[in-house]
Amino acid sequence: MSATMVSVTVIDSDGTSDFAAPEGTTVAGLCAMLEIDLSLPSVRVSYADGRPLEGSAVLRRDLLPLT
Repeated sequence: MSATMVSVTVIDSDGTSDFAAPEGTTVAGLCAMLEIDLSLPSVRVSYADGRPLEGSAVLRRDLLPLT
């Protein structure tokens, strides 16, 4: 069984990075796994179109899946 993957973009002092995680993962959970500190003012997480995401956002419910 394969999980639906959802992508997010993380912008921090090192630049821009795209990540994918299984649906149902929270943004905060993904960032914790990647050791990204969401409390830093330089860190932003967004939809692919640039709209900002909160750490409590749930992938798939709050984001569109990869096609």
